Amino acid sequence: ERLRPVSVDAMQRFLAASETAEPRYAALFWTLGYAGLRPGEVLALEEADLDFDARKITVRRAFSIGRIESTKTGETRHVDMSRALERRLRSHLRTRR
Repeated sequence: ERLRPVSVDAMQRFLAASETAEPRYAALFWTLGYAGLRPGEVLALEEADLDFDARKITVRRAFSIGRIESTKTGETRHVDMSRALERRLRSHLRTRR
């Protein structure tokens, strides 16, 4: 059976629930949902990979089998950051400090 993408409504409900059920992981879920990154890529992101002015995320590495390595393709890529994701990531970074 083919995999079907999650509907926008279902994703938004999941993200809203993550804010109360697991707030420390909410930014991770938002990045998975809104940027479409692989889980290992999200886990390997650093603050320097986030360009809020250009609203871009630079994906250059991934977490795999307990260590940080290059991405699955071995290439760096730039992914668009929606305004909603930008706000959520900025909020996450403020609360981490």
